[in-house]
Amino acid sequence: MIIVLDEADCLKKELDDIVKSLLKLHEEYYGARVGLYLIAYDVKILNLSSSTNSLFQPKEVFFNEYSKEQVYDILSKRCDYGFVKGAITERQLKEVVNVSINIRDGLSILMSLGRLAERDNSKKIKDEYLNKIIYKIV
Repeated sequence: MIIVLDEADCLKKELDDIVKSLLKLHEEYYGARVGLYLIAYDVKILNLSSSTNSLFQPKEVFFNEYSKEQVYDILSKRCDYGFVKGAITERQLKEVVNVSINIRDGLSILMSLGRLAERDNSKKIKDEYLNKIIYKIV
């Protein structure tokens, strides 16, 4: 069994117990094998006890942050999948990219924009939606 805990750094105090319990599943379920991946934004927060670390034996892999161009490409592809062609302009997408902290943030903004358009039965993202979501202008 492979288990992935995304944003594991959010678990803080509970993380040690969770990791230890998962890695000891074989003691309760004969033959159980567990592969555990922890994904964390801040790896320093992953302070596991020495007994848990002896079970876990973590290997750190670091990923560089996406450039604005990469964020644009990723969000553009998501727009192709999620919106009808021409629903969002290039200028609007660039604005979303410029205010996004990360991919998840950009996707959240796009989802909110899509919901507003859907609510108004609009096939296009309007600038007023951008103002409402990005700049909180009502």
